Amino acid sequence: MKSVSRRDFLKTSVYVGSGAILVRYLNGGDVNAEEGLVNENDFWTVSAQPGAQFRQRYEGPQKVTGQKIYGIDYRARDLVGWPEIERRAIILRSPSVDKTFLGFQKELLLKSVGASRIITGDDLAVWGCKASAPFLMPEFYVRSNSAPIYYGQPLALVAFSSVDDFLAAKDQIPNLNTYFNFGNDVMPPDRASYGRTRLLRYVNQNGQEETTFFKDHPSAGESKSSSYIKKIEQDLDESKWHVLNGHYATQSVDPMFMEPEGGLSWYDTQSGTLTLTLSTQSPHGDAIAILDFFKDATTPRIKSVIVNCCYPGGGFGGRDTSDFPLHLAIAALAEPDVSHRIVHTREDQFQAGLKRHVSNIDLTLALDARGKFQMIHSDIKLNGGGQNNYSFAIQRVSARNADNGYDFPRSWVDSIAYPSSAIPAGSMRGFGSLQSQFALECLVDEAATKLDIDPITLRERNLISANGDLLSGARLAVPTGANKVLAAAKASALWVERNRLKSKKTSASTLYGTGFALSVKAFGASGDAVLTGLMLGKDGTLTLSVNGVDMGNGCATTLPLVLAEVLGRPADRVRMGAISDFNSMELEDRRASTEAEQIAFSKNPYWVDTLATSQAASLSAYHYRHGVLEAGKVLLEFGIWPAAVFLLSLQGSDSIFDNRKFTLDQRGLIYKDGRIVPFERLSQAAYQLGAVTGTQIHGFYREHWAQAEFSIGNSLYRSEIDALALRYGENRFSAIPRKSLDFPEWSTTLSGANRLASYALIIAVEIDKATGNVLVVDAEGYLDCGPPIQAQIVEGQMEGAFAMGIGQALIEDIPLAEGGPGQGGWNLHLYHVPLARHCANSRARFHIVQAGEGEEPKGMAEVVLNPVPAAIVNAVADATSVRFKSLPLRAQDIKGALS
Repeated sequence: MKSVSRRDFLKTSVYVGSGAILVRYLNGGDVNAEEGLVNENDFWTVSAQPGAQFRQRYEGPQKVTGQKIYGIDYRARDLVGWPEIERRAIILRSPSVDKTFLGFQKELLLKSVGASRIITGDDLAVWGCKASAPFLMPEFYVRSNSAPIYYGQPLALVAFSSVDDFLAAKDQIPNLNTYFNFGNDVMPPDRASYGRTRLLRYVNQNGQEETTFFKDHPSAGESKSSSYIKKIEQDLDESKWHVLNGHYATQSVDPMFMEPEGGLSWYDTQSGTLTLTLSTQSPHGDAIAILDFFKDATTPRIKSVIVNCCYPGGGFGGRDTSDFPLHLAIAALAEPDVSHRIVHTREDQFQAGLKRHVSNIDLTLALDARGKFQMIHSDIKLNGGGQNNYSFAIQRVSARNADNGYDFPRSWVDSIAYPSSAIPAGSMRGFGSLQSQFALECLVDEAATKLDIDPITLRERNLISANGDLLSGARLAVPTGANKVLAAAKASALWVERNRLKSKKTSASTLYGTGFALSVKAFGASGDAVLTGLMLGKDGTLTLSVNGVDMGNGCATTLPLVLAEVLGRPADRVRMGAISDFNSMELEDRRASTEAEQIAFSKNPYWVDTLATSQAASLSAYHYRHGVLEAGKVLLEFGIWPAAVFLLSLQGSDSIFDNRKFTLDQRGLIYKDGRIVPFERLSQAAYQLGAVTGTQIHGFYREHWAQAEFSIGNSLYRSEIDALALRYGENRFSAIPRKSLDFPEWSTTLSGANRLASYALIIAVEIDKATGNVLVVDAEGYLDCGPPIQAQIVEGQMEGAFAMGIGQALIEDIPLAEGGPGQGGWNLHLYHVPLARHCANSRARFHIVQAGEGEEPKGMAEVVLNPVPAAIVNAVADATSVRFKSLPLRAQDIKGALS
């Protein structure tokens, strides 16, 4: 890789406030810290047989051969240019929330364990550090003479002069809380909710939609809201509908990363650069949070942040806005010009890591004698723990997905996320929808039993229409596919034969039951932004750059494959987390608060609403794919085609771009007369002609893709992108100003995501009557995810979600207060997770239903989790005739119900 000076680094970094941000992704390679760039090993070389999918995941060889790919794998000596001196640090956390923290026996602590430095909340206050981001407390560490807000809240960072000193003190670390001083008992403070949502939808007897959140919020006001609630209540009182009620509860669980959080940091005083090496879902967001935290501090100024991303080792939300990067930054600023390393043990991760929100849901369902749903009222309460993290958004998503793809003429959903002294809850897989859909799928199943209707048939009767309105009032962008997965499940032998199997397998000691559940879940977050770059090398190779990181969802494998849809071949290399590569686009991101403001902002030809979205919300299969396709289309029309015209000596109308004139595959471009031009010759000609050899695009989706027009040569090019930069020949990238912009109306910020995927799941269980233990013995799942990009990765997501859901339903649980992991000391001896024997490994089967012509891939990593707990609970009800409404299902409770 070409050497880049620090001046060039600052020119090619993304600027936020007074600091520049550069993000690079590691893949077993060293980092040249002197230049701030990763070496050539940050490219993953991929290969595929013609017409075939990849034979292995991109990170497969690195994993099985034990290479360094996780944050905890790296030491300072592994990173080129880093200071050889490496400090080790640990984070001390509060085991209490009911007493005033008086401070440390600091000198005794330093002498006792050989620590070199302690950074406390008082130190951070003196420095002037303060967090304004919603996911952090303003005072990050507990200050003296104040009470901790939540179990496990940081008290101090303890640094050791060397790894040897740290290892010598390691056995004493669990006892460091003996050096804490606590005083009088205190009551927890009253705090405002993290967020609340009310969604109302009322469709009258004539089928007219009178009110929705999307239509009336926020102008309607409380009076209109109250009037429609009264109408819903009046309809309920005057009807002869069947009305069912239930109170449902779900517990706190841990994401259980395969690799706990760990990483390195270093602040260089000469350049003012803070460099981090860690596993993260949100590298750009982490850098912004650090710049925000230190923006008014008296510490040395952070002029730039380099984030070297490592493979996260799993995540699905648990590393999205984690506070871990801030601890690394604090260590580096406390002692500049040396390397610092912090690595969580599994116990640390249990005490500090984000958890799933505990939920309590009161649900009412009304349906007529034919089984048509008439009304839903869901009151959702989510425990957000000690920090807001994403609770403000999670409660909103929980509410918006509470209808689970069914059509309710009358909908009344309230949700709230509230603070507590528990470990902070975050954006775990499902993002709040697991909780609300668990409650509904259990109550729908109960309704089917009450009306003596086949549970799948009842669901089929109530699906939202292909172009119907969602609970929020937003119009579906594409059909949900729920009808397809329900039909497939209904025809399954496991379902058709369920009564015969129950009769056959029930005995004096064992009960057998079959349960079903559906999930229809939105993917994307509404307001999703993607950055994609594509470079054509002189040797014909294709290098893809995207802003997302691979957190185990396989996007670094699938996105290169997407390019074959446009260019007939996959990318040869892929760069993940490459946000700072796109500074040449000269983007100015600014979020509008009104339609007028948005119109004013859009007059700037380089304005975008959002720079980039973190790897979350199942974005890669649809949103990131869109960016790859659009980048490929630009390169094809303005780079590869002009080269083909030159090499084939095309003239007149033959030279006009029309993709019906040719095809593309691994060999190159095949013209309609059969002539083949290899990619290597096309690329050489593109460079020779000074044609487009690189494209960078920015895409934005909110209800629909933003569209814009650009002048490229003598052409006016229109595309579903809102920003573009091009590279001609060997020149640098340069931004192309927009000529016009068709941007989603500002009001669509209220609509939420409008693309949904569907998953139907049948589960069979056996229950030991003597103990009450439940064992999943069979399963069949049916997923509509559109055409899969790489089927094996989709199947892997289904299998992993199945195990995760079994843990949620039967095994995993975290006490929120006394005796819980927030007080420390928890590991897998206390926190039990599903094993192979729990997951019906030899029996469970997972299917992808056939996509229709013209369908596009759908994000699916979250939807395949949601129905698992409800299907298990419904299977237990089938076996026992008892309906349980709280998770996890406990053997003693089942045994008691059977007595």
